[in-house]
Amino acid sequence: NKLLSKVNGVPMVVHVVNAALAANVASITVVTGHQSEQLEATLNGRRLNFVHNPDYRSGIASSVKCGIACLPDDVDGAIVLLGDMPFVTKNQINELIAEFDPALERDIVMPIKDGRRGNPVLWSKRYFSAMQQVSGDVSARTIINENAANVWEVPVSDEAIFADIDTREELDRANGDSGGHS
Repeated sequence: NKLLSKVNGVPMVVHVVNAALAANVASITVVTGHQSEQLEATLNGRRLNFVHNPDYRSGIASSVKCGIACLPDDVDGAIVLLGDMPFVTKNQINELIAEFDPALERDIVMPIKDGRRGNPVLWSKRYFSAMQQVSGDVSARTIINENAANVWEVPVSDEAIFADIDTREELDRANGDSGGHS
């Protein structure tokens, strides 16, 4: 399970969860898939909610749908953090939250660097039903494109918003890079 692979001596998913726990979020829901028991054991003792996605092999969309479906009705929105992006920081998460303002239609908030959009993305709850229609490994880019006027880009100076770890080579680079970003 790549999420249990260590980055700078700590399981990748722990980096992500710790950043979320340190940020100004009301609650955290971790969507598990492959080896869910090991993931939950690794994250044990933290203030988290878990939901298992039995359809995790079908792609990221099914995990997003699982996570969104179990959120309480009173949330304003949700930040979709990816478990394979261990360098996203609490400050980056908090910057997105600070810029989120559905009253001004700034309700899809995402980081941008050098003209490229990255992750995580903060979504207003008004997009949750549309997010439930996404499938496979297709991200919610279609929803973003259809609601371009409501996308609020937050400039960041860090490459962490692009640094996901999908291969052994990327993991090796992440562990060999003194700055922690590849």
